Amino acid sequence: GTIADPAPHGGTDAGCGTVAIAYPGRDPLLFCGHEARAVVAAMGGRLIDGSEATPHCVKGAIANANYVHFCCHGQFDSDMPLDAGLELAPDGAVAESGGRLTLGEIIRDVRLPHARVVVLSACESGFSKIDVHHEEQLGLPAGFLYAGATTVVSSLWKVNDIATCLLMDAFAKELATGADPTIALRLAQWKLRSLTWDDFCAEVVAIGKAEADDARAARMLTELKKIAYLGEYPFASPYWWAGFTVSGL
Repeated sequence: GTIADPAPHGGTDAGCGTVAIAYPGRDPLLFCGHEARAVVAAMGGRLIDGSEATPHCVKGAIANANYVHFCCHGQFDSDMPLDAGLELAPDGAVAESGGRLTLGEIIRDVRLPHARVVVLSACESGFSKIDVHHEEQLGLPAGFLYAGATTVVSSLWKVNDIATCLLMDAFAKELATGADPTIALRLAQWKLRSLTWDDFCAEVVAIGKAEADDARAARMLTELKKIAYLGEYPFASPYWWAGFTVSGL
């Protein structure tokens, strides 16, 4: 794993700027590492990935962050919503649930006094369970808002790895210009839906060339074949970009 040194930009409030967390998981997300690096390139800050991305390490690293970006698998539990969480590197000796940062842990342990934006770039990270008696939503966005985040970006369904990578790269670049998170997400969604097939191929080839693992790079290129049938604007459908939503202010 890697922990990069903080850069001097990436946040306007007191705090340490950006922290991006990448953990591809056992069912590996091919593009999550590139997504996290793209966020750090746009915003400046700190990258935590691989075996370093344990719940214990992450909770400490994000405590003073202005912008927190998770790239990983997410899991929602409708029966036990406090067990919903983000899949991180195993650390069973410290975290109560191994490699998962659960909603229960977030509510109990995480405080984010400087966090302007928390991005949960994971599947179904925006799911919530509504309490029948109190009509309160219990889910990861609510947990991070309770922890102090001003805005949380999360997903409402199982989002595609490569489309999410491109969307979040564009989102971070818009956010780095000072755009409001809602506007930044809208502009990023517009960019993705307007992306041509030729430009998409060029982006994937560039990502593959930057990948140190040849086998992973080859698998990245196979993703082109999977969506070749989608035509000149492969991500025009809302399926690819409308799953992400903004909660908070």
